[in-house]
Amino acid sequence: MEEFLDPNTLSFDALNEWLEQKVSELNGLSFTPELLATFQPYELTKEIDHPLGAEGSAEWRKFFLATLLADWACYPAPVDRADYARLKYIMTSAYKYFRVWCCRTPEGELLPVGCSGWYPIAPFVFDALRQDPSQIDDRGVFMPLRFVKPEDISSAYLFNISIVKPLQNTICAQRIIRAFKREKQKYPGIQNISAITVSPEGTKFSNLGNLYAAGEVTVQGESETLFLN
Repeated sequence: MEEFLDPNTLSFDALNEWLEQKVSELNGLSFTPELLATFQPYELTKEIDHPLGAEGSAEWRKFFLATLLADWACYPAPVDRADYARLKYIMTSAYKYFRVWCCRTPEGELLPVGCSGWYPIAPFVFDALRQDPSQIDDRGVFMPLRFVKPEDISSAYLFNISIVKPLQNTICAQRIIRAFKREKQKYPGIQNISAITVSPEGTKFSNLGNLYAAGEVTVQGESETLFLN
């Protein structure tokens, strides 16, 4: 994680400018076979022990920013991208369930080109989804459980599975899907999985993850598709 930028080193305006510049660079990247050969996931699975929580850790902050950059690079339309504040809130609790997929340039720079993330949610939230999807009008409903043992996780929300456009329909996208399925096997107690998506690529990944379209929901005025397993 040392190679990623610490967002605390920049002002908010400078950080936004840096993100947009990096997104532009990633969108214009030529993915050579040599670059694709370096494609691999990065995780932060260790327990962060800091008086101010996860955000007090520079390692966590770098991982968070890499995840945000990967998400923004995967979705051209800003409306489809993860909200900075919401992702930050989620990852303070659920960082262990996220992966950032990167390629490494010949110069050694890590390029976040894909991400996947899920987290445990309360069973009653999933039950409400199944009974009446129309009552969901805010993604804030899907907040992660903070203190839950792995063996007690029964319901989960698939936050994101995405990859930059040039790598869609490639072996790299297949690797992300296979990794997600292996991750799910680590938690045999999970019986219920949900997701909400607006993009065609998100729909494709949801289908590949063995989820089905359960209905339409309106979130902040936008029509989105709810997926359940």
